[in-house]
Parts: sequence; C-alpha cells; structure tokens
Amino acid sequence: MISINKRYTNVCLPDKLLICITFYYVKERLYLLKNISKDFSSLGNYVSVCIATNTFDSNELAEIHTLMKFTNVDQYEIVTPEYLGHPYLLTWIHLGIFRKYFTDHTYSHFLYMEDDIRITIKNVMYWQFSRELLRPYGLVPGFVRFEYKKHNSDLYATDFVSHVNFYTMPKVNYINNYTFMNLSNAYQACYLMDRELMEEHLLGDSSNPDFGRWDIRARAAAGLTFFSVPEGFLSRNVVGVQMPSMQIDEDALIHHTANNYANDEGAPNAKILIPELIKSDYYCYLRFILKKISIKNLRKIFTT
Repeated sequence: MISINKRYTNVCLPDKLLICITFYYVKERLYLLKNISKDFSSLGNYVSVCIATNTFDSNELAEIHTLMKFTNVDQYEIVTPEYLGHPYLLTWIHLGIFRKYFTDHTYSHFLYMEDDIRITIKNVMYWQFSRELLRPYGLVPGFVRFEYKKHNSDLYATDFVSHVNFYTMPKVNYINNYTFMNLSNAYQACYLMDRELMEEHLLGDSSNPDFGRWDIRARAAAGLTFFSVPEGFLSRNVVGVQMPSMQIDEDALIHHTANNYANDEGAPNAKILIPELIKSDYYCYLRFILKKISIKNLRKIFTT
C-alpha cells in the first residue's frame, strides 16, 4: 500500500478554491447541506462558496445563511436565478458562476458538487497528487461514491449494479502496486478542476447542456468526463486502485451522504461492497477479446 503521508509530502492544497453547490430547497435536506459544509474550509488555503438555489423565500434563504455562517469559509454567496425555466436547469447555474469567477485569475481551482456529496481534504489531496501523474495522458482523477446501510459500517458502491472486471477496463500503470483505471460507470455527482481544465471545459462542448450521455441534471456534474477522451479509454475519469489487492484508493472514495440507494431494497445499485467492486475475471476477459476479434473478422468479410 502506498503511504498516504509519504505520497502527499510535496502536494499542496488549492491556493484559492471556489465551491459551487446546487441546492434545490427542501427543508428536510438542509441537514445534508450542513453535513457536507463542515469540510469546506479545509479544502483550500482560501475558500469561496456559492450556493445555487431555487428559493426566493426570505425565511428559507435565512436558513441557508445561518448554516453557511458556521462553515468558517472565507466568503460565500447564495444565488437564486430569476429566469430558470425548467427546475432541472438549476444544476447548470453553477457554470455561469464559474465563468464569472474564472475571470479572477487568483482562483486556482473550481469544485462543483451536488448537495449530498461530502468531499474531504484527503479527496482533494488525492486529486492534486493524481492530477500531475495523469496530465501527460490527458486523463483526470476520478472519484467513486459510496453509501452506508442503516446500522452497518460497510461501504456500498453507489453507482454500480454489477462488478467491474479489472482485465476489461482501460488503465494506466505508473508503479507496480498502483494503477489508474476507468470504471464501467464514471458518474460521481461532482467534479474538481484546476484553471487549465476549467478553461478547456468553459471553451469546449462539455459546457453545453446537450453534450454527453446522461440526463440533463447528471450531465451538469460530468465536466470533462466525455470530452476529448484519449484513444482506448471510456472516459477522461480514471480512479486510483491499489495493487495487487485491486482495492480502490480510499482517498478516491466520496460519501453520498443521503445513503438512499443502499437502504432501498428495490434499487438495483448500491448493493455491491466497495472492497468487492473490482473483480479479476480472466476468462471473461478472454471472451471479451475473442468477441472483439470475431466482430473485427466479420467486418473484414462484409467489407471485402
């Protein structure tokens, strides 16, 4: 296992971080916003927070203000768009905010997140560390969401309905006991970018709500996931994996604090334990390769 302290020795926190959160006001969800906001002040040397919400109600806005005053961030603001149109578009308001703050060159990093995603200092350090390793490949450090079941400390993989076969996933190795690899589902309900990545996002198709593979709300959290994907990879997002145990780097794990899928027996996802998510099915890999070869040969037959 890589020593966390050792690998982060020369890694710095973001110098000036802007965090944007989409919060569709529901009183019962205020506790989620409160829980994730406890970590905000630790995620950068200077932290600004902007909450995009749908409510104009003064009492409801006051509740959000009260919550934010206890976060110890350097500054915050609450934005309520006047002409939102469809409620689903609230998730895209953060992009205009990022465009505005991007003109201030003192901001070094930008973090978008949904209102129930907890990002910790370890997550940010993992991202900073991995970003430099992945830069030459055009890849971006990714995260994996997890949940808890009631009265259970085990971690369940939020966004997966089946195991991930290690052998069939594209990957980059940099040392013997660690690899970065695509997972079969790249959704993580957030994204973190430095100025270089944010400029690419703001100027590229990825900032268009019509771009991408997911629904309109999920696409807002995609960032550069499916934009300018290197050849041979499924997405720009790759996740750190410890080898040979094939365990996801614990610092790449982010808590989906609502825990709603793991506790819904009818939901197909969030039923696989994080330690068991990645499997090494070599025979499945051989079938995968043979299938690709067969399809390639069939194409040759029908094109000659």
